[in-house]
Amino acid sequence: MKARLILVAALFIVAIASSYSQVSISVQVQAATCSSNGSIEVTASGNTGTLSYELSSPCLQVALVQQTNIFNNLQPCQYTVVVTDGSTGASATQSVTVGGNYQSPDISLVCGSCNIAATTSGGLAPLQYSISTVGLGGPFTNNTPADNPIFDNIQSSTNYWVKVTDACGNVSVETCQSGEGALTDFKYEVGEDGILRVVSVTGGIGSLIYQLNSTAGSFSNTSGSF
Repeated sequence: MKARLILVAALFIVAIASSYSQVSISVQVQAATCSSNGSIEVTASGNTGTLSYELSSPCLQVALVQQTNIFNNLQPCQYTVVVTDGSTGASATQSVTVGGNYQSPDISLVCGSCNIAATTSGGLAPLQYSISTVGLGGPFTNNTPADNPIFDNIQSSTNYWVKVTDACGNVSVETCQSGEGALTDFKYEVGEDGILRVVSVTGGIGSLIYQLNSTAGSFSNTSGSF
């Protein structure tokens, strides 16, 4: 009888402890300066067991569940954080917003007979400018200094490709022919998905064939995506 009372008392104490075990959380948010480099750091207290951290959002295809308290590589969006105590099942929830207004770089050129001036909208500084006379696959040579958007000592009636690369690693390229008589102008961008896309073409007659030359080989198509 005494042993049974001790067991009941012990279970009662555990039940009371569990009922008063609560998890509380606070979050620290780092805004995204690129398209998806924001972060959320969660600090939890009041737990008795191992914590699991869950992050859900309309911007995520599936919820992220992990044992560590920092979520990285987040795009600007609304997120919900849920922290659960593995021993008691107690949990805490908080909604947070990762800010950010990053826009990919977009380059435009003014081609003269002796220089090329580039202008870039968007992108994260510092910007790096480079130039090629070969084509989309380069090689590209950095300007001096690399953040200088004006290329001097340009040969007349020569095709040039000018590329800008921002601090996030995103790229925008435009081509033109120096001097008068430019016939064709086109622009391409390389997204974070690694796909090169020709986004605009000026000039040319009839159907266009796009060609990309690289160390992996030469590729051509009529879509302008590689």
